Amino acid sequence: MTTQTFSEAWTYWLQLPKEVQSKFHHLSGEGGSAFEFFWHEIPDTLKDSSTEILTLLNGSPELGVPNHDFSHIVSDSNGGPTSPDNIILEDSSLNFKRGNDPLTGNEANMTPQEVDAAEFSLEEQADLIDATFTDDTLVTSVLEVPMENADILIAPVSDTFGAADVFEGVVDGILPGLAAYKCAEAAWNCLDESGADDVDKVGYTALAAGGGTLATVAVLANPVGAACVGIYGVYKLGELGCKLWSKYA
Repeated sequence: MTTQTFSEAWTYWLQLPKEVQSKFHHLSGEGGSAFEFFWHEIPDTLKDSSTEILTLLNGSPELGVPNHDFSHIVSDSNGGPTSPDNIILEDSSLNFKRGNDPLTGNEANMTPQEVDAAEFSLEEQADLIDATFTDDTLVTSVLEVPMENADILIAPVSDTFGAADVFEGVVDGILPGLAAYKCAEAAWNCLDESGADDVDKVGYTALAAGGGTLATVAVLANPVGAACVGIYGVYKLGELGCKLWSKYA
């Protein structure tokens, strides 16, 4: 069970490589987002390292760590939702052996004893992995941000570069730069009209650019803000492209 706040977990999630985030995408849907499964199912001691997360999910014969499934506590065929409170990471061999309920023919639910055993094992595996790897790959940000059957083995990573990657690139990479540029431009013009000397113009323009960048990053740290700003950014880039095409085509 996680004790991390939303903002702590979200900070780590944003820093995860795409191939690690993709391990959670098949779970997302009505029951929760990929991030929520990362937040609730991955032990807190491992969230700061993509290496440790992959070791837990994929297993490590050298360490004696089995690969893990996202198992339903109440099985999917018995109406159990794919939601964080009904999913638990479990040794995949135990999930496979559980089989069907002889009375109903449906997939068997996990017993309370099996849930306790899975939680205890997960804690032990997490402690072992965390003690083995010392090169944590993620850092804590200074910003505070307020399955047909999904029990199958975790799907392989997709190499597809899709629209979501383009969208995120616009949000994370381009928009802070655009904000810095627009703030700097406005400050320079204002100071120029007021007759300020070049030293003052350079200094205050730099401050304005930095402030614009920080403000944009703060907005993007919130998922809703990032989505809204990203959509606006894509629109403005398209508008710019049309103007350039009309001018030079």
